[in-house]
Amino acid sequence: MTHWIALYHLTIAAGPWWQAAVINTLLVPLLIVVLGLGIRLVCQAALQLLSLIVHPSAALIFANTLTYPGVVHHELAHALLAWLLGAKIQRITLRPTANALGSVNFLPRGGRIRQSLQLTLSAIAPVLLGVLTLYLIGRFLWSACTAIPLRVLVGYLAVSIFLHMDLSGQDVRTALGGLPVCLMILLMIFVFWRVDLIAGLRLILIHAWQ
Repeated sequence: MTHWIALYHLTIAAGPWWQAAVINTLLVPLLIVVLGLGIRLVCQAALQLLSLIVHPSAALIFANTLTYPGVVHHELAHALLAWLLGAKIQRITLRPTANALGSVNFLPRGGRIRQSLQLTLSAIAPVLLGVLTLYLIGRFLWSACTAIPLRVLVGYLAVSIFLHMDLSGQDVRTALGGLPVCLMILLMIFVFWRVDLIAGLRLILIHAWQ
């Protein structure tokens, strides 16, 4: 706690740019968590609404079985980032069980910084790679598919990925394990490269609005 207080006083004394860097650093995990948990809440609300129209078991089948490509994307996203960052993948489960639709078990390896990156980035991988995948689908695949059946298939794939790019409670707990180190790395990036995330988001919103 003392370190965070000292960092706060340092940013105040160092001037506006340090303050902006700290705000940007804290904004990154906040946006990811809000997006991941927000999607989870939306999916739960949609499932409850669907349960009012059809039988609850049928609604559950739709959410978990008919959108199975999203489950595969979710679990492989966990595994891919963990593997790229040096973790040892022990098991990937894509078969639904009573407790989960799938799971990935991995063993963190390396020093503290490397293990922290493995824990945090692999935990939030469904959100990060989900956004990337949906962007690639919208940017390249959707326009390339001119036939209606192909667009229906691509749309189904995109919806399935979106519905499963959420964060579970276990994902959040895993991400917290390496969060302090990841925040310090983000802070250094924002300070030394002077990346202004808020300005970038403002430009994206203005462009999207136009």
